[in-house]
Amino acid sequence: MPTATKPSERYAEAQAKRHKAIYDTVWQRINAAVDKDMVTMTPDEAAAYLNLTAAFLNQLRYKNEGPTYLKPGAKTVIYLKKDLDDWLKKISVTTD
Repeated sequence: MPTATKPSERYAEAQAKRHKAIYDTVWQRINAAVDKDMVTMTPDEAAAYLNLTAAFLNQLRYKNEGPTYLKPGAKTVIYLKKDLDDWLKKISVTTD
């Protein structure tokens, strides 16, 4: 007999499915793009691409510690794939 899942587990499963759907959409757009570095992403898409939560990415942006972003309007934030990749390289740690 299957065990009942807790509401928190159902919520986590729903969030994981949403995250994967956004991630898949981003990669479809990247693969279809002529200039892959110039693909634009919303904060949710950028978070999925970086495998972070959108809340954590927002926090990094607020603290000026995250990737470079564009702000074409008062409430609009856009990330370029190139800037996300550059930020990943910048924060990468190498071991000996």
